[in-house]
Amino acid sequence: MKNLQSKVAVITGAASGIGRHLALQLAQHGAKVVAADFNETGLRETIELIRQQGGEAFPQLVDVSKKEQIHLMADAVLGKYGQVDILINNAGVALGLISVEEVTYEEMEWIF
Repeated sequence: MKNLQSKVAVITGAASGIGRHLALQLAQHGAKVVAADFNETGLRETIELIRQQGGEAFPQLVDVSKKEQIHLMADAVLGKYGQVDILINNAGVALGLISVEEVTYEEMEWIF
């Protein structure tokens, strides 16, 4: 991975799993990481891990299924950094093992 000094990376779903791993890797390569998730405990852990390795992290407690929260996050990020160079939409949800025919319209909107 190239040097990401002065780049701002926004990662949704950053409280655990792939999102956390991406956040840590980007921070290791110099990116300023905006870690977004609705899991406050996991988000705090991710931020602490980034800072322990000397990285810069800006936590955003946000439910990406809520448009108004996305707009507030965007305003906060642009207010702090003035730019976004990398956007990783990693947040995801699952309904379990059900068929497509069983999924309601509201659930489809939530997923997508």
